[in-house]
Amino acid sequence: LGVLLVEQYPNAMGSRQAGMIALASLQQVIRTSDAASAKAAKARLDALARSIAKIWPTEKEGADALGILLTTAMESRNPQAVIDLVDSPPAKAAGRPLLLGRAGPFLWREVLEQGKLAAAGAARDILPRLGMGFKPIAPAPGKPAEKATS
Repeated sequence: LGVLLVEQYPNAMGSRQAGMIALASLQQVIRTSDAASAKAAKARLDALARSIAKIWPTEKEGADALGILLTTAMESRNPQAVIDLVDSPPAKAAGRPLLLGRAGPFLWREVLEQGKLAAAGAARDILPRLGMGFKPIAPAPGKPAEKATS
């Protein structure tokens, strides 16, 4: 019912609350069900959270939905999904500061752990936009090491 109200009647009284209840219900299903049901519930949770973030980007519900999407992407260790989330909300989105604050350290960790993967390379490019610098730990082959400065 919450999904129906969010997608078909977003301005109806109670739609926001129904959407948040549906998100919480899907999260509970994911935690308490078998693998097949959890996978289906994750897909529904992702779709509903994206809808809520798109419909109410400047409201608390949109911020909560962005938080859920970020948590899901971080749990799956998917840096490209995190980068896409960082790029997606408008500048005035309610959850944008929290999203950037949580995404930065995650991407930094992924760069350090998976430095040679393409997604980590993309994360390395986005870190300056989050206010975080990146300096390779080891020099490239054939190049002298740079002295660290503080």
